[in-house]
Amino acid sequence: MLPGLLADDAALRQVEEARIFGDDWVRTLGALPNEYLYYYYFTRESVAAIDGAGRTRGESLLEQQSRFYAAVRERPLQALAEWG
Repeated sequence: MLPGLLADDAALRQVEEARIFGDDWVRTLGALPNEYLYYYYFTRESVAAIDGAGRTRGESLLEQQSRFYAAVRERPLQALAEWG
């Protein structure tokens, strides 16, 4: 399935790792790296983004997860749609 995904621009845009690393980089790698590898491969960019974010990754994830779980409590059958 991976070769088909890497060849499909629209499908690749739906994958968070491809949005983080960029389509070209993912295609060059030939794999979908774990999103946390961004901090390893793109250290300067990561530090600059963190410095300019105004909040920590933990704070951002807490907000995202809180919104998700609140929405899912109200509409459990829409959990997959809420996650996207």
